[in-house]
Amino acid sequence: MTLALLAGAVLLGAATQRLTGMGFALVSAPLLVAVLGPLTGVQLLQVFGIFASALVLAQVC
Repeated sequence: MTLALLAGAVLLGAATQRLTGMGFALVSAPLLVAVLGPLTGVQLLQVFGIFASALVLAQVC
């Protein structure tokens, strides 16, 4: 259940980032921090944020 919630939060954040160009952290951070705690949630958010931005960059270049 926890893994599905985390995957849903990251997917929703990535979709928001893809559609609007921003918003990954705004959407994903509250759910990740609530489930994993502040330290782990923010660290995981940064890793997924870099990955999501790299995918967009690859499409542009």
